[in-house]
Amino acid sequence: MKIFYPKSHTLHHPRTEDDGKGHRTRAYEVPERVQAILAGIKRLSFVRIAETGPGRLADARRVHLPWMIEDIRKGIGKGAIDAWGEIFPGTYRAALASVTCAVRAAEHLAKTGEAAYALTRPPGHHAGRNFYGGYCYFNNAASAAKYLAEKGRVAILDLDYHMGNGTQDIFKWSKQVLVASIHAETPVEYPGEAYTEICAPNLVNLPLPLKSSRKLYFQALDMALAAIRDFHPGFLVVSIGYDIHKRDPQGRFVLVTDDFRRTGERLRALNLPLLLVQEGGYHLGLLGACARELLIGLESKGAR
Repeated sequence: MKIFYPKSHTLHHPRTEDDGKGHRTRAYEVPERVQAILAGIKRLSFVRIAETGPGRLADARRVHLPWMIEDIRKGIGKGAIDAWGEIFPGTYRAALASVTCAVRAAEHLAKTGEAAYALTRPPGHHAGRNFYGGYCYFNNAASAAKYLAEKGRVAILDLDYHMGNGTQDIFKWSKQVLVASIHAETPVEYPGEAYTEICAPNLVNLPLPLKSSRKLYFQALDMALAAIRDFHPGFLVVSIGYDIHKRDPQGRFVLVTDDFRRTGERLRALNLPLLLVQEGGYHLGLLGACARELLIGLESKGAR
């Protein structure tokens, strides 16, 4: 497996964030997230790590409207849907490098058939065609999927704790892309009442109550994987969020570290060309272990 990460992600470095109540608190979406994941996986014998360079505007344009891209470039903030779409001096360059990192990884997958992992930061699945927020500016997974969809059908499996409202907005009613998502039920959790599940034939939403059992979670995962098999895609893009871990400060599921290996094993069984794209996960002490377990599960018994 080849691991890609954007060198410029550190340009986006919020120190504090809005707590949703008008106060500032320490930021969760920080550069140390990528460093923690790299530290956890770099000793795995089957991974190779590559740094990607500056962003390409064409990659953001795959799924976003021009005015929104300019909004982020100029720091206007018109397209932000919440307080977690703050734009800092380095945000645009970091977000553009992040979306290009995902497309670079998709290009590698399409060319070689080797599984790839894009350690994108900032994350992306809350960014839609004409809006951004929830720490997300450009939709990394959607841009990569759009590239792959030029070569065959694509299934996106969103495993972040929060619903990927941006990804659903971009691909709703698509005949080429299926989006399956397991997430905390809305409107209880972010993104809230304004972005409840969209009803479209290509969207498979599996919302779970807070504190759902691990058994229930894996039942939902098996349902999502069955829907993906029935779609017969040529590629699988997984928006992976480690905020589904029970100790993550931004989530309220009950999964443990070993469950990521079980998830990897199930993904491996699909036997599809695979692209992982990083979304959430904010417990710096756990990110490396979660990523390592996921990759070990994917690699066992000859995962692509």
